[in-house]
Formats: sequence, C-alpha cells, structure tokens
Amino acid sequence: MALQFNLYAAGVLAPGIDSLQALLALAHGAELPAGATLELPSPKALPPNERRRASQVVRLTLACAEQALQASPFPVDALRMVFASDEGTGEVCQQMLEALATTRMVSPLLFHNSVHNAPSGYLSIGVQNRQSATSVSLGSESFASGLLCAASEACSSGQPVLFLSYDPAMTEPLRALLPVEQATASAWIIASGKAPAGHSPLASFELSLHPTASTANHALPAWLPAAWAANSSAQGLVALALLDAPRGQAACDLPLGAQVLRLARLEPAPTLNRAQIESRVPHAGAMCLLDSVQQWDATSIVCQALAPTAAHPLARAQAVPAIAAVEYAAQAAAVHGALLDATDSPREGMLAKLSEVELCATTLDAAGGALTVRADMLSRVATGCMYSFEVSDQRACVVRGRLLVAFQA
Repeated sequence: MALQFNLYAAGVLAPGIDSLQALLALAHGAELPAGATLELPSPKALPPNERRRASQVVRLTLACAEQALQASPFPVDALRMVFASDEGTGEVCQQMLEALATTRMVSPLLFHNSVHNAPSGYLSIGVQNRQSATSVSLGSESFASGLLCAASEACSSGQPVLFLSYDPAMTEPLRALLPVEQATASAWIIASGKAPAGHSPLASFELSLHPTASTANHALPAWLPAAWAANSSAQGLVALALLDAPRGQAACDLPLGAQVLRLARLEPAPTLNRAQIESRVPHAGAMCLLDSVQQWDATSIVCQALAPTAAHPLARAQAVPAIAAVEYAAQAAAVHGALLDATDSPREGMLAKLSEVELCATTLDAAGGALTVRADMLSRVATGCMYSFEVSDQRACVVRGRLLVAFQA
C-alpha cells in the first residue's frame, strides 16, 4: 500500500540555511558559510507573556513553521499538525536535571517547557489553531515516523497537515549520549486530493514501505555537514532536496524499524496538445474545444482552452452562453477516459445526465481570458462514468456540476 500527498510549502532552518531556496542551492553545490551559526528570532506569533517563556526549541519550531505558513495556500486554522523530534526539549532537559541534582527545585516554567508537545502547544496558541496536534518521537527514526503519520493524517482526514521535524542542539553532558551539536528543522505543508483553486503543489510524493537490505547505506549525502548525522530531522533536508532531483533519481529510503520508508517524487503525466486531444474526442475542427491537457492522473484531468470569441461554434448572438462550458467538461472527461484506456481514439458514448449544475456567470467572453477545465472522476464502470467538473476563466468559476456519460455497447 502506498500513500500519496502533495507538498505545497516548506520551511528550512539550520546553521547557514534560512530557507528552502538556500537548501536547494546547497544541494546543487553551494557552500555553507564558514562557522555558520543559527540565530533564532523571538516568535512574533506569540503574545508577549508567552514569548518570554519560549525556550530555544520553541523558537526553532515556530520560526521554521512561519516560513512554510507564509507560502501555504490553506488557512492556518485548518491545518492539522504533526511534530516529530528525537529528544525534543534541548537545553530544558539539561536544566531540569541540573535542578534535580542540586536544589531539587524545578521551576513551574521549566517543567512547562519540558513536555514533548510544548512546541505544538505554543504554535497552536500563536496562530489560534484548534485542530489536532500529534507529537512523535522514535529516536533516529523520528523524521520517517513523523512523515508517515502526517501523510496518513492528510489522506485519512482529507485536511491539510503541517508537519514539522526538528532537533534542538544538545548541551553537555547530554550531548555525549545524543550527539546533536547543531539544531536543524524542516516544516512541510502537505495535503492529499484536489489542489486548492489557483494553487499548484511544489511536487507530489508517494510513501511506501519496503524490506530493508542488509547493505543499505543511510548516511547523509556529502553536501550536508557530517556533524548533522545524529539529527533525525536532517533526513528531512535530504527529502526536500528531491524537489530538484533529476527525473529517475527523485527518491530516498528512510530507515523505519525492520523496513525502509521510501519517499519518491511523482513525475507529472505527459501533457497533450490540441492535435492529440482532437484524436481522443468525438469532435473535430472548431468543435474540439480544448487546446491542451495540463496534467492528469488516475482520477482527474486539467485542461486549458483559448478565450472564446464571437466566432466560437457555440456562440449565439455573438456571445457564448455559460452553459456551453458543460461541453468543455464533457470533452475533458472523454480525453481522460481515452488516456486511462491508453488509446488515441474516442470511446463511443453519450452525455446521459447533468446534475448539481451551478452557473456562476451568464456568458463566456474573451475578457475572461483562457479557460481552465477540471474534471474529477467519481466512478467508472463498464457501462459509463461520472465526473464532477469546474470550468473557470482567469477571473472566477463559470460553471460547476456533475455529468454522467453512458458508454455505447
């Protein structure tokens, strides 16, 4: 079984790396500044009293999350959250142990910051998010287990998820037991299913479990500092670098128990031009209304069409009625069916039923610009198929609804 999800935004923090762009530049040969350190800002999202209480790990996680949230297409209060870290508290654990070994008096504020879900709690307060928050810790496999948890949340709930993987720097003598010398973190905004209107993901990924090989090498790549080898969250930096990896090399294996969790970037399906579309729909010439297929997969298709003019074959009184957009959607469904059948000719059928049709405009006009036609397959059997559809111009939705196609025997 595999889980698929889309990545919409990401944040990265580490010494010498202050953004996703800086990480990708490093993966392509840029060098980290000598002696680079990580200065953590005061978390602006928190009220003043909470800001004063914030530990270094809270500052790390909130600063990284803010990067991703700035580029997120989703409302911040709609995001479920998954936080993953090995030790999770950094200097707070050291301070508590010192207090217990000396005065045996632990301040309430120190204890307040010592729990593993403190960072997610602070972020919930800062951005007024009341969605579920899960904290995961599995040693060196914390990133892999957290990513699997986040993808499962996105796929099962249908809601977007903020996944944050982080490791605060450990102080001596704890560093001798857990040699995390420098802090690293990455934040991911992921979701499954249909993309929000007007937003495309940075990439689509698939997660799958596989047996581990006895000779498997899970060392960090040479472009990351060897000093980060003990950071589970450093695996998140490797994973984000897949965004720019060459086709065919965009996958990495993450150790997870007796298996490996394989993260692979999904390559977009080939697009089609007008001539290729025309061979797959039961219309030719001007009545082939679609000009290109932008993307498609097993359950959906997105097409584009030039802005309609007075010479449009469905024009009436030099205007194209908005209901004509249904024909665009029907042709998109026909192309999608031909692609699924791996054929370059149309399947004989007829538009049998329209339902839940909502006209958001009266006409299609050139002023609205090119049309985007999206069709999502709801069901497909031997006798027909059903799609939901939405046709939009550059301004807004024109028409949406459902259509049923009956195949001819």
